[in-house]
Amino acid sequence: LSLKNGAKTHVVDPYMLFNFNNSWFFHAWDHEAGEVYQFKLNRIKSYKKLDKKFVVWKLFNPKNYFDENGFKNNGEYEHIVLLATGVRAKLLQERVYGKNQVSEKVDDNTIKVSMDMQNKSMILSFVLSSGEDVTVLEPQWLKDEILSISQKIVSKYQLETDK
Repeated sequence: LSLKNGAKTHVVDPYMLFNFNNSWFFHAWDHEAGEVYQFKLNRIKSYKKLDKKFVVWKLFNPKNYFDENGFKNNGEYEHIVLLATGVRAKLLQERVYGKNQVSEKVDDNTIKVSMDMQNKSMILSFVLSSGEDVTVLEPQWLKDEILSISQKIVSKYQLETDK
């Protein structure tokens, strides 16, 4: 099941199972596409094992699909700058969330974090999951998107309160 295109049948040769961002995926040779793709396990509606042997593509190398920050081909890198307070400030210093991540202490309760991240929807989800403890300083598109989503959330609950 694709998020954009719905259900589709693929004939694949599975190569490697892996976990990324708390989701299970596998790399596989997609016969129709003629290349290696990654498939998310929880989007598989059904499967059928074929009575057919396959050989792993000799040029398959996981390093071609991953780097130290996740998927290599997961969208353009976006430079993100955040101001984090409270518990979120501590959590952001405990783990690497993006490429070239740098943290600067602003005061005892606040840090400024800059990093390069891929995949706009994952960036947005990451920032939204931080709630009020994070302020986006850059880029402007992310600030605008957070504001738009926040306004929709407020409207939704105001409508419920008005009933």
